[in-house]
Amino acid sequence: MKAIELTQPRLDAFRAASVATPEPQRGEVLIRQRAASLNFVDVAVASGNYPGPVFPLIPVADGAGEIVALGEGVTGFAVGDRVVAHAKPRWIGGRPRPYEMREMRGISLPGSLAEYVALPANSVVPVPAHLSFEAASTLPIAGTTAWNALRAADVGPGSVVVLLGTG
Repeated sequence: MKAIELTQPRLDAFRAASVATPEPQRGEVLIRQRAASLNFVDVAVASGNYPGPVFPLIPVADGAGEIVALGEGVTGFAVGDRVVAHAKPRWIGGRPRPYEMREMRGISLPGSLAEYVALPANSVVPVPAHLSFEAASTLPIAGTTAWNALRAADVGPGSVVVLLGTG
């Protein structure tokens, strides 16, 4: 399959590559990537300002696509479903534990700049019908950032939240 690799922590170190198409394992889905979006972490990785990546890597954490194959044991999804994947696929919910935060798409796991990616089925969510792949691809890290802000502020029912638009 076609992919874009980042060969070094430099903004001019991207290259077209041909890599093996992943096969979905038990509990995984194979997603045909249709859109990707850049975040601060992607720029930090590409500019050498994020610790830990091993190069070459397939960059970009956020992306959206459609399921093209199901691994053994996957329920609740079907081939053709439009999905978006969480950037940290081992973190399923609740307060994150250290072992769930070690792996991240586009850093220690293949990111969205590939034709296909295999991910745990429990780390993807359906894309609402009214959103394009491009719009949906912008949500994982931004949504997690918003969730962290609300959690840190101890927001709950009856709370008032005021946001400053920055985009």
